[in-house]
Amino acid sequence: MRNRFLAVLSGLMVLILAQPAAAQATIGSNATGDVAALNDSHPMPGEVITPPGWQGPLTEYSLWIRRGSATLTVRPVIYEWDNLGPVGPPIWTGAPTVVPDTTFTEIVAQPHVYLDATKTYWLAVAQVTPGEFGELEAAIVNNDPGGYYAYRDETISGWGRSLGGELHFSATFAAPPGVPSLGEWGMILFALILAGGAAMRLWRRTA
Repeated sequence: MRNRFLAVLSGLMVLILAQPAAAQATIGSNATGDVAALNDSHPMPGEVITPPGWQGPLTEYSLWIRRGSATLTVRPVIYEWDNLGPVGPPIWTGAPTVVPDTTFTEIVAQPHVYLDATKTYWLAVAQVTPGEFGELEAAIVNNDPGGYYAYRDETISGWGRSLGGELHFSATFAAPPGVPSLGEWGMILFALILAGGAAMRLWRRTA
């Protein structure tokens, strides 16, 4: 009986501990075939997203950009977005990044900021030097029903948004902090089983 119990316990522990740990989450779109402008009239294009729930901080996001002028420097920036425009000041601003190529190149930002899953955010890039220009890879397709790209429209001193289009982008969120992985839950369960077995054995001895 004891050997059978140990065999069952060992099997359960193998199954539990073999489970993967809580993983990071990545959302994005590889929409291609069209472009979004980055110039003096549209100096701040970016993708609007809703973060996945129960995740850690946004560790990085990327946009595919090509320069059209001899040089192009951009600065990644994140705003909360309310469907019509950004809300308040940026919640994060990154360092200037040089766009090296005239073909689309993935430009990666690493903000490490927490985003509220009940809100939407604008993951953007800002033109650094007036007169420089380029394009972001995009397409008029809606891979994510909640996603679209938006931009600052200097010709109207306001904000614009695409009609069902998305940028070619990726956003990666870390695994939830402070939450045991499935493997860690297995260790906790294992300890509880051992404690319960020891308690039962003591009870039988004293009974």
